[in-house]
Amino acid sequence: MQNTNPQQGLHYLETQNYPEAIAFYRRSIQTNPNEISHYWYLGLAQLLLGEATEAMETWNRIISGGSAAQYEAWRSQLLALLFQYTTGRETLGDWDSALPLRQCIHTLDPTDFNNLLALIWLYAELEVSHATLDRALSAAIELLRAKQYDNINNPRLVNLLAKLVSGNCVYAKSLPFFTACCAENLLHPQDATVLSISQRYAIAYSARGQQLSNIGEFDEAVFHFNKALELDANVPRIHYNLGMALFSQGNSREAAQHLQNVTATEPDYHTAGMILEAMDTPKAREILLTIYHKALRRNWKAAQYERMAKIARSLLSLQPHEADSYYHLALALYYDGIFASKPEAIAESEGYFQKALELQVDREEARFRLATLPYMKQFAAKGYSVSADCFTIVMPIWEEQLKRFAHVPNLNVLEIGCFEGMASCWLLDNLLTHETARITCIDNFEGVVEKKKQDQTARESVEERFDGNIEKSGAAQKVKKRVGNSQELLRSLPLNAYHIIYIDGSHFASDVLQDAVLSWGLLKQGGVMIFDDYNFKFADHPQWNTGRGIDAFLTVFEDKIQIIERGERQIFLEKIAP
Repeated sequence: MQNTNPQQGLHYLETQNYPEAIAFYRRSIQTNPNEISHYWYLGLAQLLLGEATEAMETWNRIISGGSAAQYEAWRSQLLALLFQYTTGRETLGDWDSALPLRQCIHTLDPTDFNNLLALIWLYAELEVSHATLDRALSAAIELLRAKQYDNINNPRLVNLLAKLVSGNCVYAKSLPFFTACCAENLLHPQDATVLSISQRYAIAYSARGQQLSNIGEFDEAVFHFNKALELDANVPRIHYNLGMALFSQGNSREAAQHLQNVTATEPDYHTAGMILEAMDTPKAREILLTIYHKALRRNWKAAQYERMAKIARSLLSLQPHEADSYYHLALALYYDGIFASKPEAIAESEGYFQKALELQVDREEARFRLATLPYMKQFAAKGYSVSADCFTIVMPIWEEQLKRFAHVPNLNVLEIGCFEGMASCWLLDNLLTHETARITCIDNFEGVVEKKKQDQTARESVEERFDGNIEKSGAAQKVKKRVGNSQELLRSLPLNAYHIIYIDGSHFASDVLQDAVLSWGLLKQGGVMIFDDYNFKFADHPQWNTGRGIDAFLTVFEDKIQIIERGERQIFLEKIAP
């Protein structure tokens, strides 16, 4: 007869022999299915083995089957067991084992504020993702605002606040969490530890305010600087930063009050004095222009187009007769419309592009963007989702060179390197409109920014975007997606089958040359081959440059092709001989 001595199961748990513990409690349940504690211990062993889903299923099978009174009793039993083992693991400093236990307690009782504090501490200690920790902090803030807390473990709270503000990493929600704690009077300012923490949070608020000022979020910056001063009013640097943020808002009177607090011993003293002298003079406008232009460049570099549009409007108010001001605002709206699927933003950009052209008639980039607007409005209206624009810059050339293929029955296109499907969707919307038209898209979905090439999440998100965009096109039945290496997949495609082949896969010269040679036999005579990224260069390895592979192909096939468009980035050629 198999051993079902309760002490044996506890021994397995204590020695962390979780597979044996699971087997033991399963045998115990078979022997005595009415002993509820067996289910609690089975789930505990599963949880500690890393099988959190199975553990919850084990517990829920029992808890959900009881009456209301039984539910509460059993839930209390289970929570008591989890707390017992959590305390034991934490006493030993076994944070990895304590984490899933705290997570399960939070699932069973999301209003237990003290457990949530301990869980957040573990998240910070184990350096989980910022998003996970910020979600937990948001839950804690909601409990505080709803006053759903009781008998708070104050030393644990203070310890957590100290941890959240230590080091160089400040989590996004740690500042509002600290603010919520202060609003509920949970901290005692006379406590030396709390005073030290408050001073550190003042520095954190000020640092966040500076980040916001740098990107032009002056309203939010003022809020953070004021919070910093509430915690520590004796830091001249905070007064200086707040004064500059207020000045950037156009609030000269309050700005002057804070800039005057910068003493002669501070490194910002001379700058503060210069700003004070410039107040309410034409010089102030020049300083503001410099501030706005810097913020504009930072947001352009960070691809924050909605924020860029906000700053561009402020810039326009200072320079209402400058073509640059209208163009910056138009471009910000244009890209905000593309990346956030806002057709109204793209529509609004049209007037600003036109005004930029009125003020500077040779502003060709504005004329070019205007030419793309009809399709980009449609693009945004369909809800296409892209993270990068690699296509609008060549769209007018495509419209001109490929218009003869529009609406042609049985049109067949091959795209090597489809990324998120921006070009694919344009082809479906503009050329492949006949019900018999088809496109084959080849990609390994690894052609992400180099630093993300080994990031499986990044690869999956690109493929998900591609799939989503094809679905939104309303023509998914026309698309054949082939995932893998192009040099392998091209060998399996039918010869003399494609009217258009677009080569936009790897940037390496050798890969581009192989793609071109393997595609040659697939292209119909009279068909068009398009090369992208002709101007892409590898600074340290010029032999890899994309253009070298393309030039080699053009040289060898010179008597079989006719170049019909040669731009800085793309080359279009027609196959005139097999």
